[in-house]
Parts: sequence; C-alpha cells; structure tokens
Amino acid sequence: MHIAEAERVIGGGVSRLREDTHGNYEFLRVANYAYSGCQYVLLINFGPNGEALSEIVLTHRGDVKAETAETSCPDGLSRLGEKIGRPASVDHGVQVWRLTTTTVTVMEGHRGDLQIRYKPN
Repeated sequence: MHIAEAERVIGGGVSRLREDTHGNYEFLRVANYAYSGCQYVLLINFGPNGEALSEIVLTHRGDVKAETAETSCPDGLSRLGEKIGRPASVDHGVQVWRLTTTTVTVMEGHRGDLQIRYKPN
C-alpha cells in the first residue's frame, strides 16, 4: 500500500509527516484513533518514497485519572487475543504473535501505557 492510498482511506484527521533523523521516510499520524475499545495515537510508517507499508504502530498513554481506559484497553486486548489466538511468546509485558503475513507485538508498560505494532513478515 502506498502512502497516498492509506492517506485517502483514513480521511480526515490524518497528518502526513517526514522523519529525517534516521533516513528520509514518510509516515502518517492520527492523534486520536479509536481501536478495539481504546484511544490511540496511530502511526503508519512507510519505506523510502512513501511506497511500501513498513509498520503500523498504535500507542496508548495510560492516565491514572482515566478510569475507562483501565477496563476498555485490557478488554480490547482480550478481544484481540481471541481473534488471533495465543501468543508465540510472552515475556515481561511483551506478547508476540507470528501470523502468516504479519507479526503483532503488544507491549504493556507502567500506568496503563500500551503499544501495539503490526509489521509485515
């Protein structure tokens, strides 16, 4: 998928940005993206020239004041596990699923921080 196609599919609320520190790569950012019962910052990373999709990253910052996040995000993770099965590995808050075409990594941090990464194999 090319960056322009992803930008069109997502529609409003998406920002197209460029990362110049570690190469010249474009990515899309959605500041408030609802996924599986939780609010995330969505980053969609692309290879050089915005061509090949390289990774999808969803990041949720935990908030001690947000009571709904305490139940909705874990519930969403449970539903994700129900859909894709048991993780291939689990270690210190990190779960990894190796599917046919995608590797899914879920990292749970302190205070309810959560990151989900989808990367093509």
